[in-house]
Amino acid sequence: MARPTDEGVVRVGLARLRWQAGARASLANRCASVREMDGHKQRQALTAAERSIAHLVAGKPEEAERAAQRADELDQIGIFSNLIPAVGAAAADVRDGGRVQTDHVEELLAAVGAGPLAELVQRLR
Repeated sequence: MARPTDEGVVRVGLARLRWQAGARASLANRCASVREMDGHKQRQALTAAERSIAHLVAGKPEEAERAAQRADELDQIGIFSNLIPAVGAAAADVRDGGRVQTDHVEELLAAVGAGPLAELVQRLR
């Protein structure tokens, strides 16, 4: 059975150290971005998203679109990345006849995810 050479062991050891350093740097970057996140700002994004849905329920499409835009501006982690197009489609339905189409309700549900906003969206059915 062949024994590893000192040079081979050193190469493998250096490669492992480089990988570990890269993994640590990646983890540090992710942790730094979480530390830099402003929780108050993210809460404001949630409130703006909630207002957007509430405006749709109240039949106010322009206000709903403005609130969705604000939620997107404040969102730091991408939770509401699909909210603007979903609210836009639902707002068009409200403008055209007042009732949001089922597929647009489903789009809104997908955009807000599970939780309290989904309960608001259900009021559009």
